[in-house]
Amino acid sequence: MLLLKTSKATIGEVVRRAKHASNTRPNAEAGDIVLIAQTKSTLKPDEESIRYIMTYEDSRIDESNESQRIWGRHWKYLINGSNVMEIPGFNIEDVQVSKRNYDPIVTHCRLDPLDEEAVGELLSRSRFYEAARRVRGLPAKDDNQILAELQRLKSADTQAKATRSRRYFRDPRKSALLKELYEFKCQICNIRIEDTEGNPYAETHHIVGRAKQGPDESSNMMVLCPNHHKMFTLGSAKIDVSAKIVFVNGDRVAWTNKHL
Repeated sequence: MLLLKTSKATIGEVVRRAKHASNTRPNAEAGDIVLIAQTKSTLKPDEESIRYIMTYEDSRIDESNESQRIWGRHWKYLINGSNVMEIPGFNIEDVQVSKRNYDPIVTHCRLDPLDEEAVGELLSRSRFYEAARRVRGLPAKDDNQILAELQRLKSADTQAKATRSRRYFRDPRKSALLKELYEFKCQICNIRIEDTEGNPYAETHHIVGRAKQGPDESSNMMVLCPNHHKMFTLGSAKIDVSAKIVFVNGDRVAWTNKHL
């Protein structure tokens, strides 16, 4: 997991382009979660530093001087990402377990393993898992692009991994992408729920539960309304993935399937 720092003046372009720049190459692999943090000196009072995450794609030497054109200064490396999501804000010091001081970090660093675990647990909690939204203004993706992005997320993130508190990490990027794929509609009843402001709501269900070592990957996930999610949890709804068949209260039902 990578912590990427940027100022108030540059965070807009970082988020819009899913891109940043640095004079050092990040210690990251394709598919890593990137925490986009606004530098403390440019924050408003009581404003949280980390309000966006994205997926790390790669970094390369800026031979075309792209960083100069975007930010008005040349940097050696361009850092490329994808799938920027807006999340409820938090500060790394309020979550971290280690005693590492992240304040002196200028542009980026890998989190301490203990802190990566703590942040992973935070991102797995319901309010982050459901509140993650794709940032407005980014180009819309078609179904094939979304499916390809799900495939690119690194395999290490799909492995069942218990934290010290016995919580299991659920990657919010995969949940958000699947909900986007189905337009927040339940795969069983095709109902789309919205709040009073028109914001859509759906839940993701792990077919084989995380506590049972089920992988956190799209092939083990469904997008459901709260009612059908609870029915799967209670066992009154079941799916035969190999046969592509869903049963609700013992009866075979039609369902929408774009990814299984």
